[in-house]
Amino acid sequence: MLEQYEQFLSRRLYKFQNETVPAMLASFDDPEVVLDGDRPFPRQLVEEILESERSYEDKVVAVLVAIGSWCIASSGAQWSAGPIEDGIYSERVGIGLKVEDGRAFSPLVGHAEEIVTQWPGSTETLDVTEAISDFSKRQYRKQM
Repeated sequence: MLEQYEQFLSRRLYKFQNETVPAMLASFDDPEVVLDGDRPFPRQLVEEILESERSYEDKVVAVLVAIGSWCIASSGAQWSAGPIEDGIYSERVGIGLKVEDGRAFSPLVGHAEEIVTQWPGSTETLDVTEAISDFSKRQYRKQM
């Protein structure tokens, strides 16, 4: 049973990486904003996504791809699937990032959902996500 679960997650992650990410990047006016890790955190792009007429789901995916792609470009992280929240009788799994050594997982889709839900009343989750992403970039650059 566990093997089937892992296969399911692998297929979802593969589809996300090979279909969803390229399609979403193509929808951005300037994908280099998130593909060039030397550039600053793509806050302006994220705010443009949040202000757009996109559906809730499309905003979540666009924010996820924008922030995740920049984190990958700037810190060597990788797309991954893993737990994003758990309850007494269940666990929710989604797309996130893992660091190169695989010891840490960030439930980025959960952050993207919160960013979209909180906008425009609060930017707290976006602020924290930006700060953590910038810190990860600096730490990664120190190791190079």
